[in-house]
Amino acid sequence: MIEFLFYYLKLSRFNMNTAVFSILLSTVVLVSQAGACKDLLHCGIFCHNGYQQDENGCDICQCVDDEFIVCPILECEGPLDCTPTLDDDGCPTCSCVSVCEPRNCGIVPVICEYGFEKDEDGCETCTCIPPPDCPGDPVPVACGASCGPATCQQRLTAIYPFCLACVPSCQCPKPNTFLDTNGRCVPAEGCGCVDDNNNYYRKWSVNFIYVNGKVRRCVCFPGNRLKCSKGGYY
Repeated sequence: MIEFLFYYLKLSRFNMNTAVFSILLSTVVLVSQAGACKDLLHCGIFCHNGYQQDENGCDICQCVDDEFIVCPILECEGPLDCTPTLDDDGCPTCSCVSVCEPRNCGIVPVICEYGFEKDEDGCETCTCIPPPDCPGDPVPVACGASCGPATCQQRLTAIYPFCLACVPSCQCPKPNTFLDTNGRCVPAEGCGCVDDNNNYYRKWSVNFIYVNGKVRRCVCFPGNRLKCSKGGYY
């Protein structure tokens, strides 16, 4: 019985020493890793939910889950008694947004169908914007697409440019019509053809198109059917 007690005490002392050594070793590893990480003050950002970490467990200059970034404190020369402009990240700068005074165009109010012109500060003047020049069938409108009316080529290729909405522009006078290359607004069935390279040709037009290494005579039939001769001209 006494020998068993001595053995138990030796085993307990060994386990305690092993545990203490493991704790000390973990502390040394953590301290060494922490000392290898760089300070993030150079990032200029602050993350509410913490920073992402690299493979070494060190913080990097990127917020967790792409959260909202708090902008750094401005260091302007004097007090900023105005509305500041914003940089590309949406953070305020030391420059001011231009504050426009109310227009004073006289006793009679000025009504401009296409809006007012603006000065170099972006403030409206009392000068009306002239109606846009719309050659062909399109007519000027006060609220249209900046790219103008949709064209037959855009309808057939389904390739549309990026346009601003509700600006003075031109549009076809009738709905569901498209601008042809001759300046006419035609319905969908009045549009011509496109080839494999998205080049547009008016309906019933005869064209000489470079196809498969040869120039061929092609006719645009209704329904976007471009029929070309089998033989080449040169």
